[in-house]
Amino acid sequence: MRYHDRIKDFQVAVSEADAWKVKANQHKTDLLYHSRIDHPTTSAFMMQFEGWGAEYIVIEFSESGNAAYIYKRGDFEAKKLSLRTPRFAALNRLKFDPTHRIFHTAGWESRTRHRLATEFGINP
Repeated sequence: MRYHDRIKDFQVAVSEADAWKVKANQHKTDLLYHSRIDHPTTSAFMMQFEGWGAEYIVIEFSESGNAAYIYKRGDFEAKKLSLRTPRFAALNRLKFDPTHRIFHTAGWESRTRHRLATEFGINP
């Protein structure tokens, strides 16, 4: 939550299990746009940040065991992906490069905060 005001753009990609929650909470006057992931249970929150000399996409998954991934926006788009991609055919389409993977193990929050600041120029 410390980074909420630094997010330039975002998108939610919902799993099969979470799709019904979106539909149940959507009213006819709402224009909730979201993407889909062809996965039974794991959804993703994709955020765009501005850092040192580049924009970055950070993908955080809803279930443990998936880690989080950081990509330069250009690398993400080179894979023919964007925050507005309507459907991700497989969860691994969002895990194409493990170079900047964040594992959610003990102490991950402080390590990630330091890494975002020192490697990418993203500060809260």
